[in-house]
Amino acid sequence: MIVTPQGGPSYIVPRGNHTAENLRAITHGMSEADQRQDIVAVNSGEELQALLTGRLQSFLDWCERAFTRLGLNSSGPEPSPSA
Repeated sequence: MIVTPQGGPSYIVPRGNHTAENLRAITHGMSEADQRQDIVAVNSGEELQALLTGRLQSFLDWCERAFTRLGLNSSGPEPSPSA
């Protein structure tokens, strides 16, 4: 199981690796809708890769937007333009 504290989903479970009983400590008190949203089962390495890289790309896109708004690039402040 992969736990992603930032959520979306919070738990990634290889299908067949954990039973509902194994997950009971996590799902206790969660609605079915929350479980469907927060716990994702993957069937293959390809599905896992797509899920993880999609999240990574979303994060990288967010970082780029944040850096742009702050006038920064990935290596720090932009040099001041010469007059």
